[in-house]
Amino acid sequence: MMLLLGIVMGMAGFTFARDPQRVASQEANLFLQLVQYARQQAVLERLTQGIRIDAQGYQLLNASEDGWEAAGRHRDIGLDLRLEIDGLPVPHALAGGAPQLLMYGNDEHTPFTLHFEADNVRLVSVSSDGLNDPQFMH
Repeated sequence: MMLLLGIVMGMAGFTFARDPQRVASQEANLFLQLVQYARQQAVLERLTQGIRIDAQGYQLLNASEDGWEAAGRHRDIGLDLRLEIDGLPVPHALAGGAPQLLMYGNDEHTPFTLHFEADNVRLVSVSSDGLNDPQFMH
């Protein structure tokens, strides 16, 4: 059973590797789910959550008394990411740096658009106005 699962997952990975649009759509959906999770956790726990975005991946962080601590592993997506906040480009975060996107306990969050790109071509984007649920855009 495990062998069959490994073969199927390997084939899926091989298929996704051939089609950047498909990879981008899958990764954008995963990022959208992470944002929704972070917003829910921020409200439930009354803690600020953050997402640090670098050139090719992102990581969920929790605010702590000492700054920011990892709340999960860094996800390297194999695509280029380009972040905008309020329509302005934002530099990529440095490892160990502060997150660019913040989710607060009152359910507000940083308004953003995150573009998933390959070879300088935008494939998909995830965007939010900071109040409503983020939207997936082709």
